[in-house]
Amino acid sequence: MAQRFGLPREKFWRMYGQLRAPYDRGVIGADDYWRSMAQCAGVILDAKELPELNARDLAMWSDYDGSMLALAAELRQAGIRTGILSNMLADMLAKLRAEVDWLALFDVQVYSCEVGLVKPEAAIYTRLLEELGVEAERTLFLDDNAANVEAARRAGLQALVFTSERQVREYLAASLPPSRQN
Repeated sequence: MAQRFGLPREKFWRMYGQLRAPYDRGVIGADDYWRSMAQCAGVILDAKELPELNARDLAMWSDYDGSMLALAAELRQAGIRTGILSNMLADMLAKLRAEVDWLALFDVQVYSCEVGLVKPEAAIYTRLLEELGVEAERTLFLDDNAANVEAARRAGLQALVFTSERQVREYLAASLPPSRQN
């Protein structure tokens, strides 16, 4: 995608993230997002390129970590409430709902495109906590983005920059009371 916009990868990804909030909030659609990317990059996109860019974008976000889904299932079976808090665009959410069955592993699902809020805004963490019905200090938030983790911590949640399922299991083993570790 960076090549199509005539940008070095690093600059493309920086711009990709900087322009993403209205798209993730559900305020604009895919075509408008890609047009804003093109405008900022100083390129003109052909209308037929828009669906291709959207398809590539959706495909990029369609890789799921099976070990984390297994962990979510284990936690839920152990009586621990689980949730998803995601900056997710409407097209991706529709794709997920149509193609996967694992969303049912999560008691609560908060998606930016449905609530009009995005991470790292404080209000989206408040929304998650309200829906979970769990106190902030008893909630573990995982994210691969350090800014989102810091925002969660400011909201009072325990938070961890996600690197692997093993890392999360080790954190939980060290954090949960022995009665909740099985």
